[in-house]
Amino acid sequence: MKKGLVGKKLGMTQLFDANGNVVPVTVIEAGPCVIAQKKTIENDGYEAVQVGYGEAKERITTVDKNGKKMKPRPFRLKTQAVAHMLRELERLNKDDAYKNRDVTFGMVWQMFLDSSHKRAPETIRRYNSIYTHHIEKEFGGRAINEIPTSDYNEFFVKMHRVGDGEGSKKNGYSFAYVNSILKFIFLVVNYGYYKHIVSTENFVRFKEELTMPDKKKATDKKAIRVLTDEQIRKIKELLEPTDYYLPFLISLLGGLRPAETFGLCFDDFDFDNNTVTIDKQMVEETSGKRVIKQPKTEGSTRTIELPIIVMLEVKKRKKALDEARKKEPLVFEQNKAKFIDGRNFQEDIIEQPDFINVDSKGRYITAHSFSYYTKIIKRDICPNDPKVEDFSFYTFRKTHLSQMAGNNCPIGELMKRAGHTKIETLYEYYYNRSSQSKSALDNALSQVARIVR
Repeated sequence: MKKGLVGKKLGMTQLFDANGNVVPVTVIEAGPCVIAQKKTIENDGYEAVQVGYGEAKERITTVDKNGKKMKPRPFRLKTQAVAHMLRELERLNKDDAYKNRDVTFGMVWQMFLDSSHKRAPETIRRYNSIYTHHIEKEFGGRAINEIPTSDYNEFFVKMHRVGDGEGSKKNGYSFAYVNSILKFIFLVVNYGYYKHIVSTENFVRFKEELTMPDKKKATDKKAIRVLTDEQIRKIKELLEPTDYYLPFLISLLGGLRPAETFGLCFDDFDFDNNTVTIDKQMVEETSGKRVIKQPKTEGSTRTIELPIIVMLEVKKRKKALDEARKKEPLVFEQNKAKFIDGRNFQEDIIEQPDFINVDSKGRYITAHSFSYYTKIIKRDICPNDPKVEDFSFYTFRKTHLSQMAGNNCPIGELMKRAGHTKIETLYEYYYNRSSQSKSALDNALSQVARIVR
């Protein structure tokens, strides 16, 4: 039987022989070795011994000190297995891990942006907006490894309940929007752990404790604002002489989102069938960039019918713009804006498409610039009510969908017009009982009651 020892190479060094020559040698730590198993002719067909060296990792050991096989001890919970894995990773990387404990949340986010990540440009734009408007003030300058998870959770509750005072969301952001903030924070903290900035202990605790707030009860939410006939008449009188009359009609009578309304081009309209196809949206970012994007969701791409009055107004706008362009071609050319086409995630710079929302000088008008009329409408036509949502351009869409539901529009057609695939979303955010729906309900109840009379 051959004899030998199992060892581990520690490194290289050198020795000098009697003649002064340098001899390179390998330094090996040999032993102590233990016999882990003995092979015999009777059981194995040959004679040998199995020699073990060093300390075996926990849970990988299959034999005890006497050489007997042991059953592996599985983790009872997935969280235990994950925690063990993370501890092992930290142990393996302990020489260079977690040295930068003062790195801030904002610095880690910038590190992620500078990395070779594979996130779509549209996702990065959305996350940048979240960071700029909400996260930077709260967490941007704080050391990411020192932020307790409870601070994140309390922030989510505040955002959902009362908002953060930014813009018009003082009454709290939607549950879905707060969830997108949570996803962003998780992305950054996870990247911080990957870069050895967030410790394993804190990261495990973060994963276990990070939670969304409870959804606001129906009694806590403001009622959806639905315009009355009188309010619609007054808004029509206000906007009819302006360039915003057409987007007002399209949103009120088509139920389009603001970004969809201001992203429409003339070739999106089918004048033979009185329809419009929604396959993009136009978003003006806080940086001033105007980006053409894919629709908000897969179900948002749709073709819907429009009343004749809208189609006639679109034709009227096209005729007026064609005449103005012929009269002052240089002015139109000078006022053409540059847009970012983000539909294929390549961010190509393109010339201004043939938008319908262009003024008589060829300048593109945006949903953001409608804020001037929003102030007038809130002051003179739709004053704020603590129990009702504040007026915004979105109010036209909500009014349309509520009125269509009140007039017994089939639910399938209603969801198609809204660009939604979930009826609960439509009901929660866009439907409010109107006089028409109340009258339809009373008639239906009367018909049912006749059966038992």
